[in-house]
Amino acid sequence: MLLLGSDLLLSSPLDSLADDLCLADPAQDFTSDPASDQYPLWSPDGSRVIFSASRGGISGLYQKAANNVGDEALLLKGGGITPTDWSADGQFIFYSRAAEKTRRDVLIIPLFGDRTPYSLLNSEFDEYQPQLSPDMHWLAYVSDESSNYEVYVQPF
Repeated sequence: MLLLGSDLLLSSPLDSLADDLCLADPAQDFTSDPASDQYPLWSPDGSRVIFSASRGGISGLYQKAANNVGDEALLLKGGGITPTDWSADGQFIFYSRAAEKTRRDVLIIPLFGDRTPYSLLNSEFDEYQPQLSPDMHWLAYVSDESSNYEVYVQPF
């Protein structure tokens, strides 16, 4: 559940088997595709929402205008993507991605230039839930590097 001003964005099963996103104030569907839509994340300025979904057999990270006008656009193709943070300047989206050999890894997609994603953490350990500090100098994440899941912080 995400809140921005008077708008509340919910991920819930509504009246179908697929998870859809809906704006709760006023109550209206934000997404309505039969596929599951998950992990909504507001842009820092509140103008866009990104979420994991599958459209026409293409899984990935999609974005849509927060005013619910216009179509959804594919931002990043691939399955197992969980967006977790959007940098305060709106230039980077942080996400975790499931990987066969390394479980989950932490990646970033720049929203400028050619938008090529790159890996920040990619090891034999499970790394996920990246969060950038408000001053954009520190990255916090969860890892099982110590054999227990713990929070780690490193310079960004």
